[in-house]
Amino acid sequence: MHGISIAEELLRNIEKEAEKQGAKKVKEIYIEVGKLLFPEPSELEEIFRILAEDSIARDAKLVITQVKVKGKCSNGHEQEITLSEDFDPHAPAFFTCNICGEELEIESGKEVKLMKLVIEK
Repeated sequence: MHGISIAEELLRNIEKEAEKQGAKKVKEIYIEVGKLLFPEPSELEEIFRILAEDSIARDAKLVITQVKVKGKCSNGHEQEITLSEDFDPHAPAFFTCNICGEELEIESGKEVKLMKLVIEK
Protein backbone atom coordinates (compact mmCIF):
# COMPACT_ATOMS: atom_id res chain seq x y z
CA MET A 1 0.00 0.00 0.00
CA HIS A 2 2.86 2.35 0.88
CA GLY A 3 4.36 2.25 -2.62
CA ILE A 4 1.01 2.62 -4.34
CA SER A 5 0.06 5.80 -2.48
CA ILE A 6 3.48 7.35 -3.19
CA ALA A 7 3.23 6.48 -6.90
CA GLU A 8 -0.34 7.84 -7.04
CA GLU A 9 0.79 11.15 -5.55
CA LEU A 10 3.71 11.29 -7.98
CA LEU A 11 1.39 10.69 -10.93
CA ARG A 12 -1.01 13.41 -9.72
CA ASN A 13 1.88 15.86 -9.50
CA ILE A 14 3.10 14.90 -12.99
CA GLU A 15 -0.37 15.31 -14.51
CA LYS A 16 -0.85 18.66 -12.76
CA GLU A 17 2.53 19.96 -13.99
CA ALA A 18 1.96 18.61 -17.51
CA GLU A 19 -1.43 20.36 -17.67
CA LYS A 20 0.14 23.60 -16.42
CA GLN A 21 2.71 23.38 -19.23
CA GLY A 22 0.08 22.57 -21.89
CA ALA A 23 1.45 19.09 -22.59
CA LYS A 24 -0.22 16.59 -24.89
CA LYS A 25 2.21 13.91 -23.83
CA VAL A 26 4.91 13.42 -21.19
CA LYS A 27 8.05 11.96 -22.79
CA GLU A 28 10.49 11.87 -19.85
CA ILE A 29 10.13 12.12 -16.08
CA TYR A 30 13.08 12.83 -13.82
CA ILE A 31 12.60 12.12 -10.13
CA GLU A 32 14.68 11.80 -7.00
CA VAL A 33 13.72 8.98 -4.63
CA GLY A 34 15.08 8.42 -1.15
CA LYS A 35 16.60 5.02 -0.47
CA LEU A 36 14.67 4.87 2.78
CA LEU A 37 11.38 4.81 0.85
CA PHE A 38 12.47 2.63 -2.06
CA PRO A 39 15.75 0.76 -1.60
CA GLU A 40 15.03 -0.72 -5.05
CA PRO A 41 13.81 1.95 -7.52
CA SER A 42 12.45 -0.79 -9.77
CA GLU A 43 9.61 -1.29 -7.26
CA LEU A 44 8.44 2.30 -7.73
CA GLU A 45 8.86 2.05 -11.49
CA GLU A 46 6.69 -1.09 -11.68
CA ILE A 47 3.92 0.47 -9.61
CA PHE A 48 4.12 3.72 -11.58
CA ARG A 49 3.88 1.93 -14.95
CA ILE A 50 0.65 0.22 -13.88
CA LEU A 51 -0.91 3.43 -12.55
CA ALA A 52 0.18 5.55 -15.54
CA GLU A 53 -1.26 3.12 -18.11
CA ASP A 54 -4.23 5.38 -18.93
CA SER A 55 -2.53 8.72 -18.35
CA ILE A 56 -0.61 11.37 -20.25
CA ALA A 57 2.58 9.79 -18.83
CA ARG A 58 1.81 6.32 -20.20
CA ASP A 59 4.90 5.87 -22.38
CA ALA A 60 7.22 8.26 -20.57
CA LYS A 61 10.79 7.33 -19.80
CA LEU A 62 11.16 7.34 -16.00
CA VAL A 63 14.63 8.41 -14.83
CA ILE A 64 15.14 7.74 -11.13
CA THR A 65 18.04 9.13 -9.11
CA GLN A 66 18.40 7.63 -5.66
CA VAL A 67 18.98 9.95 -2.70
CA LYS A 68 21.26 8.56 0.00
CA VAL A 69 20.00 8.28 3.55
CA LYS A 70 21.66 10.82 5.82
CA GLY A 71 21.03 11.64 9.45
CA LYS A 72 22.18 13.85 12.27
CA CYS A 73 22.17 13.19 16.01
CA SER A 74 21.42 15.65 18.80
CA ASN A 75 25.19 16.07 19.31
CA GLY A 76 25.58 17.39 15.75
CA HIS A 77 27.23 14.34 14.20
CA GLU A 78 26.15 13.98 10.57
CA GLN A 79 26.52 10.71 8.73
CA GLU A 80 25.40 8.66 5.77
CA ILE A 81 23.37 5.62 6.70
CA THR A 82 24.04 2.37 4.91
CA LEU A 83 20.96 0.17 4.67
CA SER A 84 21.31 -3.59 5.03
CA GLU A 85 20.27 -5.80 2.13
CA ASP A 86 17.28 -7.06 4.12
CA PHE A 87 16.10 -3.54 5.05
CA ASP A 88 12.30 -3.31 4.96
CA PRO A 89 11.08 0.19 4.02
CA HIS A 90 7.62 -0.70 5.37
CA ALA A 91 8.85 -1.42 8.91
CA PRO A 92 9.62 1.27 11.49
CA ALA A 93 13.26 2.32 11.23
CA PHE A 94 15.54 3.46 14.04
CA PHE A 95 19.12 4.52 13.36
CA THR A 96 21.83 5.44 15.86
CA CYS A 97 24.94 7.57 15.56
CA ASN A 98 28.13 5.60 14.94
CA ILE A 99 30.05 8.06 17.11
CA CYS A 100 27.94 8.63 20.24
CA GLY A 101 25.06 6.15 19.98
CA GLU A 102 22.32 8.83 20.01
CA GLU A 103 19.30 8.43 17.76
CA LEU A 104 19.72 9.93 14.30
CA GLU A 105 17.14 12.27 12.86
CA ILE A 106 16.78 11.52 9.16
CA GLU A 107 17.65 14.55 7.02
CA SER A 108 17.50 12.97 3.57
CA GLY A 109 16.55 9.69 1.97
CA LYS A 110 12.82 9.62 2.56
CA GLU A 111 11.64 11.97 -0.18
CA VAL A 112 10.18 11.65 -3.65
CA LYS A 113 10.74 14.77 -5.73
CA LEU A 114 9.63 15.50 -9.27
CA MET A 115 12.67 17.25 -10.72
CA LYS A 116 11.88 17.69 -14.43
CA LEU A 117 9.41 16.77 -17.14
CA VAL A 118 10.12 16.58 -20.84
CA ILE A 119 6.85 17.09 -22.66
CA GLU A 120 5.35 17.22 -26.12
CA LYS A 121 2.94 20.07 -26.82
